[in-house]
Amino acid sequence: MPSSGQVLNASIANVVFYLRCQVERVLTTFGAAAALPAANIAESLAEVDRMTSTQILGPLMTAIGDTIESILLTMHEENFGV
Repeated sequence: MPSSGQVLNASIANVVFYLRCQVERVLTTFGAAAALPAANIAESLAEVDRMTSTQILGPLMTAIGDTIESILLTMHEENFGV
């Protein structure tokens, strides 16, 4: 069962991803008219991606991996021959 912090982090990651998609959509709509601002915003979006993956999704994936490892170790210790 995920902790409240994990649920919050997943929600934040979803909101950040949605914001990123919408900003890219706006930039695509403006096209060449916003070339210079688009380049600056693209750099910022790359930083947002980096922060999201390292600060939010990284710990979440670590927790998921730890849980899977715990489940596998528990299964390995069970005696199915009984």
